[in-house]
Amino acid sequence: MNNEETQKNVNFKKRTNIIDFKFQLSLISSFFKIYLISTAGFYLIVTLLLGKLTMFAKKKQYKDVLDHIQELETNLLYIFLATFLISFLITYIYGFKVTHKVSGPIYAISQHLQKVSNDEETGDLKLRNDDYFLELQDSLNNTINYLKKPKK
Repeated sequence: MNNEETQKNVNFKKRTNIIDFKFQLSLISSFFKIYLISTAGFYLIVTLLLGKLTMFAKKKQYKDVLDHIQELETNLLYIFLATFLISFLITYIYGFKVTHKVSGPIYAISQHLQKVSNDEETGDLKLRNDDYFLELQDSLNNTINYLKKPKK
């Protein structure tokens, strides 16, 4: 295998991992924003409730309760940050897997249609078994085969 063929194989492998980076990243970011807003809202609500509890404890001069509330607030912040980081990683990894199953078929169909429009021999389109839009595979293949038939 010469250097040019090796480079083509490397480029192909890169394309199979991240098919449409912009699409995949924007979709993952959308889901992550929703998660972040809901988690931050939960954190703010709990912080407000702890603030009200702190004010009550100060009025009644419950020193030991105040210490526990401050400890809870600190622990809550650490839990929030840890949850945020773990969820970010999970969302990122899982998101790319899911969006790969969406953008992969779109890319394959686009490439297949491009070859058909250039009158190249294509054979049937074959998507991966775990991809989304598998029903389009059969429809597209049937349509292309029908259009290739000689007309009477």
